[in-house]
Amino acid sequence: MTQQFQKTDGPPTPITLQTCSVDGCDQHANRIAACLCEKHYMRQRRRGTTDKYKRPEKIKHSQGYVLVSADDHELMKGKPAGARLYEHRVVFYDAYGLGPHECHWCDKVVAFSEMHVDHVNAVKDDNRIENLVPACPACNKARGLEKMKKTMQKKGTMITWKGQTKHISEWALCLGINRVSLKWRLDNGWTVDDALTKPRGKYGPRAR
Repeated sequence: MTQQFQKTDGPPTPITLQTCSVDGCDQHANRIAACLCEKHYMRQRRRGTTDKYKRPEKIKHSQGYVLVSADDHELMKGKPAGARLYEHRVVFYDAYGLGPHECHWCDKVVAFSEMHVDHVNAVKDDNRIENLVPACPACNKARGLEKMKKTMQKKGTMITWKGQTKHISEWALCLGINRVSLKWRLDNGWTVDDALTKPRGKYGPRAR
């Protein structure tokens, strides 16, 4: 315990400071009502506990990938302290090393620094080694476009015309019409045939 003095109109009033109530802490409890030192008081306020923050080993990236804390890993060289690594790159490196490696899709030789580690089943957090393959940037981009098309097909509007089924965006691209304009036609009662073939005037599809 220690004493401080509180300013008053009269003689200074001594205040006795207890030791912080957290086990093992010998700091003064300057947060008197909480009986905590400044450090533990702020922890309590921020996170609801006086325990020291434990950085999670894994976190989920906003795009669905898994990031891991691996301060002693070879891939951390040149990166700032506290940075995280993509788990799929760590798993692939630990299994096959720095390379260079052959692209799984086109056999092009690519350096690890330029290589993408591709998820065969397109599940971004499935980082089993049997699901990971090396891919050159071109193949990875091409596969990404295919995945995007499939996602669009699942979520968007599909149109069948003359035996062909395409996403509304694909039809719009083929016809030279804005996707929003094409959707407006369909939403306003136009038949598929009219929506895709009526002369566009200034902005609609060309006559077929």
